[in-house]
Amino acid sequence: MISDEHRQGYKAFCEGQVHAVPDEDQRRMYDLDVQFRSAAIGYIDAIMSQFSDGLGETKDLQVSYTFGQYLRSMGMFAALWTEMRTAIAFNREERIKLEKRIAELEQAPQISYNGIFAPDKQYKPGDLTTFRGSLWHCIVATIGVTPGDGCCWTLVVKRGRNARNST
Repeated sequence: MISDEHRQGYKAFCEGQVHAVPDEDQRRMYDLDVQFRSAAIGYIDAIMSQFSDGLGETKDLQVSYTFGQYLRSMGMFAALWTEMRTAIAFNREERIKLEKRIAELEQAPQISYNGIFAPDKQYKPGDLTTFRGSLWHCIVATIGVTPGDGCCWTLVVKRGRNARNST
């Protein structure tokens, strides 16, 4: 979702109050706005040329007033359409980035405490176990490798002076 701070910064940028873009997100919003504004202007120009061709060379005041109102309405619709398309595109980009980040996080090893070490149990990276009063972290999948023997385990918390010497 676009925050109010981003909206205000973007609005200030568009109104020429800000000369440098302070934020990457605001720059992306501006670029999207330019892209969609160009499309909206092209669409409105096509509609207006068809409408004015239909009017011909009329000098009727009511028709001219209606045409002016129509122009103003179309301008408002173009601005609304541009803002809507910009927000949709920006949110789509943000969603894709977040989905990618979530997928990366879900692939990371999960930490799980597995109680006291058992030599016949399979341990995977991220597993924690207690062995001789110390806490060990498994860094490589293993079966039967005792914590402290080999490169499969990392010592997390060393046992204290009063720890029991048991498995």
